[in-house]
Amino acid sequence: MRFSSVSLATFSLSLSLVGFGAAPTHSQTQSATQAQAERVIKSMTRGQAILYARRGRLTNDVAALRSAFRIPFPSGYNLAIRTSSRAAYHYAIADRKPFKSVVGATFIEDGSTPQAPRLVTIVCRLDEPGRIRPADPTYRPDNISCGNFSTLIGGPDPYP
Repeated sequence: MRFSSVSLATFSLSLSLVGFGAAPTHSQTQSATQAQAERVIKSMTRGQAILYARRGRLTNDVAALRSAFRIPFPSGYNLAIRTSSRAAYHYAIADRKPFKSVVGATFIEDGSTPQAPRLVTIVCRLDEPGRIRPADPTYRPDNISCGNFSTLIGGPDPYP
């Protein structure tokens, strides 16, 4: 069977358009890495809410939280947690451009008790790429929002 040069060129173009057998592009790899960091922070905020409901306290131990919920470590990022009496802030700080840092928060709502926990989580992505710690999200009973220069990518989500 013989193929014309036009049909071979069309077939070749079709394969390249669907990416058959092609390695991911640099841009696709960057997007996947960014998405992984966002998923990790979403998992950490949700895990923090579950731990608070179980234990009645917030944790700042990244390793314990990752281990308890089998949260992967995102390449290209450094993880950190900062706690206060009413919130835990979870950071995935990009270690280089073009990645954007991500912050998530688990807030203990007003009127919540360890016996009847009411929490809310939010996740935000910094608008600019690079090694920058995002501003913390803020909580007011009628308004939960991202910090300056950040965009909402998850939440606010109540727990339970």
